[in-house]
Amino acid sequence: MKLIPVVFLLFFGLAISSYLTTNANSDDPEKSFRDALKNDGFVTLEKAVEQFEKKVEENIILPDIPFDANIKVGKITTEGSLNLKWISTNEIDTRTLWMDVVPIKKELKLNPEKWEILELPNGVKAYYDDNHYYELVLQKGSFHYFINHDKENITKEDFIKMVKRYQ
Repeated sequence: MKLIPVVFLLFFGLAISSYLTTNANSDDPEKSFRDALKNDGFVTLEKAVEQFEKKVEENIILPDIPFDANIKVGKITTEGSLNLKWISTNEIDTRTLWMDVVPIKKELKLNPEKWEILELPNGVKAYYDDNHYYELVLQKGSFHYFINHDKENITKEDFIKMVKRYQ
């Protein structure tokens, strides 16, 4: 009978400890954000790229990011594409750039009324849209690259600078 209060106190102590740890994490928005991404299957950007390149047996090209990202993650989707995110929580508003790398299975058909066609040096065609958010699409090698940014302070020229290494 004397064992029941001890077990109860031990259980109650563990529950309080877990509660305090969980609430302590909620005071750190970056950690909470990282935890949410991890729970969604994201790993470090480097690990995701390495896994994807091993799976497709080909190297991909990463863009030059126009801001300092303190969170860089990625994952291989169930459809077999690579989803990458660069996030900066260092600014007043969070900035996010995300990119999907999709192995080419068929020709990409984009509505020419929606997309502005950009002719990059070296003959690479890119498609640019700034109607809802900012997006650039291009094909290089065996992949389609879909690059998106969520802020108005990025220009078409910024996108072109980001993808110079795709030329």
